Amino acid sequence: MHVNNEVGIVQDLDKIIKIAKEKNKGTKIHVDAVQSYGKVKIDVKKLQIDTVAFSSHKIHGPKGVGGLFVRSGTKMNFITFGGGQEKSVRPGTENTPGIAGFGTACDLVFRGFREENNKLTDLKKLYAKRLTEEIKDVRINSSLEEDGAPHILNVSFKNVKGEVLLHYLEQEEIYVSTGSACSSRAAGNRILESLKLDREYIDGTIRISLGFFNNYEEVEHVVEIIGKSVEDIRKIMK
Repeated sequence: MHVNNEVGIVQDLDKIIKIAKEKNKGTKIHVDAVQSYGKVKIDVKKLQIDTVAFSSHKIHGPKGVGGLFVRSGTKMNFITFGGGQEKSVRPGTENTPGIAGFGTACDLVFRGFREENNKLTDLKKLYAKRLTEEIKDVRINSSLEEDGAPHILNVSFKNVKGEVLLHYLEQEEIYVSTGSACSSRAAGNRILESLKLDREYIDGTIRISLGFFNNYEEVEHVVEIIGKSVEDIRKIMK
């Protein structure tokens, strides 16, 4: 996994791959780039990566479509059999509208890659700054440096239930999550525990995911609503 989907840390692929190759030169390298595609660059040639998986919906493309980069000469063991579609890797009728939409999304994302990702980084840092300024007992669990993905901000509030906060924010049409859609609650807790976070903070953790359609004008409104919600929940939980 190139980018951790809970806290947004960017894994050092160069270091990881070197260690793997030192153990066994024949090791095949697969990278799950679903969270990083369109946000963090990967040099597949330099790193000698064999396969990379990525998804359309993470860059505002159609759902149900993904891509797989396969280095030339890499042998694939097929697990499904049938027609010869997609070079026989995934037989069945192709989702032509989805593929076309994914292609357009890729074109748009990479056309303004640097500018859009700079904006996401600025938004992430601004949210972190304003949340810690306006709300007491807050922990920012995501890195604000280069080893942090620009679009993921993981935040913990002391003596708050993350699930309750999520529903408070839903009522204001502000949508966050208490973890990734593909990880169990226990897996998310293990990541936060590894960051030496106390239980009173772990239970109050939310993930703010930023996209290319978010803007600076939203920040103060969102921070204000989160602050009021946290205050209300803390009063109830006393």
